[in-house]
Amino acid sequence: EASETIHALVCAIRGQRQVILRQYRSSHGNIVRDRLVEPFDFTANYISLWAFEPESHTCKLFKTARIGKVQMLDKPAEHPSLHRKDPVDVFRISSPTTVRIVLRLTLRACNLLTEEYPLSEQHITRLDDNYWQFDGWVCGFEGVGRFVLGLPGEVYVIESDEFKSFLRQQIKMLQDQG
Repeated sequence: EASETIHALVCAIRGQRQVILRQYRSSHGNIVRDRLVEPFDFTANYISLWAFEPESHTCKLFKTARIGKVQMLDKPAEHPSLHRKDPVDVFRISSPTTVRIVLRLTLRACNLLTEEYPLSEQHITRLDDNYWQFDGWVCGFEGVGRFVLGLPGEVYVIESDEFKSFLRQQIKMLQDQG
């Protein structure tokens, strides 16, 4: 089924056609619904699709695994001049703006980071026998935040103050739930 989805999207991109992503499971809206889009590219390993969405008049990333089915339309893309890709960080978050972060990682955290996010490897240097450092940019704090909060005592935030503030807010929200 995943290969059918990718194949249909590749055909739509080559033919510059609009498609409907049937039963797309969006994490942002926490809703399942059909989405009319103009696909124009993929991220690494076909994990996400870059597409222009006429309804919101924006380019977005759609996770290919969340697409129920692709319905090809006999309608050409109407907005090809608006098709543009934002940067995508190693945590698979996209945004037109980026922020530099620096993390000190234990061996366990370093291993998990490179296994779960292989593109992170280019930003990691060894500090000594026990610690590594991630020094790179992110497009948002959601992805890296999930990683850091999932490994308490294994990841130390060196930079940025804005990221530290984000983490404090996330921890406060967790505490307020209890």
